[in-house]
Parts: sequence; C-alpha cells; structure tokens
Amino acid sequence: MTPSDLIAICALAFTVAAFWWLNARPGKLRIVGAPSSYAFASGRDLVLNLPLVFTNTRPLAAVALTLRLRIDMPGFPALLPFQAMRETVNPQPNGRAMSSSIVVQGRETRLINCEFIARPAEVLLTEPVTVTIAVEALVERKWRRPSWRPLATFPLHIPQQAVEHRAQYLTYSNEAAIGRS
Repeated sequence: MTPSDLIAICALAFTVAAFWWLNARPGKLRIVGAPSSYAFASGRDLVLNLPLVFTNTRPLAAVALTLRLRIDMPGFPALLPFQAMRETVNPQPNGRAMSSSIVVQGRETRLINCEFIARPAEVLLTEPVTVTIAVEALVERKWRRPSWRPLATFPLHIPQQAVEHRAQYLTYSNEAAIGRS
C-alpha cells in the first residue's frame, strides 16, 4: 500500500463519516425549558395543559409515539397520560385535537400545547405547592422495542388561586417556579 492509497482511504472514510454526521443521524427529541404558563383543574380528574417546546437538532425526524407526565409527590397520581393537543394554553371548548404521535422534523423546533388527564384523580390541595414534573416519551428506535425516555424535568408552581378554584379549568403563571418572578 502506497502513501497515496492510504490518503485516499482516509479521505473516503472522512467523507462517509461526515455525510452520516450531517445528513443521516436519527433524530433525538428534547424539550427546551419549563413552561411559563399552564392550565390546571382537579375536580374529578386531574387535567394539565402544558405548552411544551420540542426540538430536534439532528438531521432526521424525531418521533414520540406518545407522552406521559410523571409526578413524584404524595396526593398526586404518579402518571398522567397524554390525551390531546390544544391550539392554546387557555382552555376553550373548541381547538382540541385528540393526542397523536409527536413528529419534529430534523433541525426544527415546535411549540405544542399538550393536555394530560388522569381519570379519576381528585387532588386535594390545601395550600400552594411546587411540584416536580417529568415529561417522558415512548420512543421507538431501529432494532429495539419501544421504551420510555425522559425528555425534561421542571418545577410547576400551583398558586393559591389554583387551590381556591381547583375544580375550574383555568390558566396560571409558572413564573415563580422557574425563577422569573
């Protein structure tokens, strides 16, 4: 093997690796930041509508088959399944589509208002509380079974107003929990 053959092989390997890195890597879904507002109700069911910013910095599309919330706090259901997508955070009678897979194309960022509902799950609140929420996605990868993967963990502040009007589906600010108050 001559030095020119070695250089040609190295150049070919670099070209193939660079092409894969720039154009063929599978997508990886992430959630950026914590929501600054949300909708909440806890009458007979626990309902949370969170505006989540999904991003995929890789070249190929990223897909979440479904989502769920994990809450590790006494008095709250441990898991809240993804039920619907809403047009806005403000709960309105229209503008609600049933849940489906979340698809974010390569190098794209999308805001999706995700509604999570636990039925029946009456949460009795007596005072304001900050709850740690973990968002998990059911992700399927080539040659593997679907598995739950954490996307983000953030605090959610439930204020006194939400405690007083817990049966009403209203919007609230999360600024106190994320340090922007």
